[in-house]
Amino acid sequence: MDNTISFYTLYFFYGLTFYTFGLSAILQNNQTSVDSIDVFSKNIYLGYFGLFHGTTEWFIMIRSLDIFSNYSFYLYTFQIVANAASFSFLLYYGLNFHSSSSKTRIKKIIPLALFSVWITGLYISFNVSGYAQTFPLFSALSRYFIGLPATIYTSYRFFKLSRQSKRKHLLTLSNHLIIISLCFLFYGIFSGILITDKGFFPNTIINSSLLQETIGVSSEFLRMIMAIIITVYYLRSIKEYRAEEERKLYHLIETKMQYKERKKIARELHDNIIQELFASGMLIENILDSEKEQTIRNDLTIVKSNLNKSIDNIRSLMGDILSKKFNIEQFQEEIDQLIYKHSMYSNISFVTNFEDSQNHLRDSSEKSLTNLYYIIQEALINIIKHAEATEASIITEGTHECFEVRITDNGRGIDKANLDQSRETEHLGLAIIKERAQIIDAQLTINSTLKGTTIIIKVPWRSENDE
Repeated sequence: MDNTISFYTLYFFYGLTFYTFGLSAILQNNQTSVDSIDVFSKNIYLGYFGLFHGTTEWFIMIRSLDIFSNYSFYLYTFQIVANAASFSFLLYYGLNFHSSSSKTRIKKIIPLALFSVWITGLYISFNVSGYAQTFPLFSALSRYFIGLPATIYTSYRFFKLSRQSKRKHLLTLSNHLIIISLCFLFYGIFSGILITDKGFFPNTIINSSLLQETIGVSSEFLRMIMAIIITVYYLRSIKEYRAEEERKLYHLIETKMQYKERKKIARELHDNIIQELFASGMLIENILDSEKEQTIRNDLTIVKSNLNKSIDNIRSLMGDILSKKFNIEQFQEEIDQLIYKHSMYSNISFVTNFEDSQNHLRDSSEKSLTNLYYIIQEALINIIKHAEATEASIITEGTHECFEVRITDNGRGIDKANLDQSRETEHLGLAIIKERAQIIDAQLTINSTLKGTTIIIKVPWRSENDE
């Protein structure tokens, strides 16, 4: 082994970089909020990779110092096992990303299976050939058959996370994640392919010597550079993500304060001005009942009419103030109140389910939630007035592409002629629903049969019209 100062410096900072990366991943995993966008999900395994990999690099440095020569065998054993384990953790992290339950079970088994096969082969080969031949070979095999797939899958996962962040208009976070993705890919090449020649194909042709002869730089140095870049941009991603969380929290608090202020204004209008106007109208009505002169009666009639118009206008203003915008809490509260109100004067059994999508709803804009409310309101009115239904449901579901609302009833369905008519001549309720869906760039689907109707609204995250 090379015993120069540069060698020790390289491996010291190499290991330190991965320790920093691993600890950051573990701490972020513990602090991730429930409405995470999956950027930091399963980060515990990414953290284990960093800690085990950093330990591996430091053990290489410690072994080269020969200060624990009596324990060289144990140090070497721990080094190669820790290295294989670190790549297994990384493979688990890379594989387990947005899969069905059956596929997830299979993907959870793959890293453990590869590690088990590797360590079984190591044990058998050690008993046959001894550690001097076995350990270098199996160290290289772990990089080829566990490390390389692990870095490729992890690179792909960060690429998908970058796309997901971009769809949510988190452009800075998206750029950081794409850099991490590229660095993991290059790290896989430098640590899984361009390694020391161990005598198996294609390692005999493509190895670290070829890299050194081609560009004059060791693969260890390039791996350290990739590790530093990964760690720096991972820490920046954490900072950007937390800043976005703080912006969301501030916006939520600000919206709640505005909503409370609007409710206060509306309550003041109702409790004071409207009541005074109403009392004045009652007094005028009493005068009208007793007054004999026709001219005064006519004037008082006009005054009373004006008072009634003022009351109607103030009530309309109160409605505008309170229904201007919704955030997630207000949206669900208003839908529940809407369902309660409609259930009072209809024989329809209503069912709602927001639980599976609460975290995704938080990423919806106020404009989207407000228009969704009025779409749901119009759909419920149509069900009550025209569907002759006994059951209706409102189900919401959030995905990484969009937020979906599904309104279903078991009524007599919508006449196909109404569905096929142009906007100018179609049923007014359907026209309102389509118009509001268009405002928020939503995809609207209406499926209707004699057994009922299903309206599906898919709203993309933060569409251009939300600004």
